[in-house]
Amino acid sequence: MYNFCSEVQRKTILERGIVFVLCQRASPFFRITLKGEKMIQGTVKRIFRDKGFGFIEATDGREVFFHRSELIGLEMEALSEGDSLTFEVVKGKKGPQATQIKKV
Repeated sequence: MYNFCSEVQRKTILERGIVFVLCQRASPFFRITLKGEKMIQGTVKRIFRDKGFGFIEATDGREVFFHRSELIGLEMEALSEGDSLTFEVVKGKKGPQATQIKKV
């Protein structure tokens, strides 16, 4: 389980046979994280610098959305298609989303 929420309410939900951890901060912000999922490796597939987001192809074949706000220690301009990254996956509004993104 991730420990990115310090002052949170945690609820475990069973959804389609997968256990998720639900975190709610004081603001109305929710993030659902796959329980037990570790840092994943992948490569930058597409970048839309002007819009501030892109997609990563994970080594397991998933295509994962990322936003520039989740980049750690690098800027969007420093990324190129094909760059290797490590990241965690959370359940976003429209599907899997990368967080804690670092360049390898």
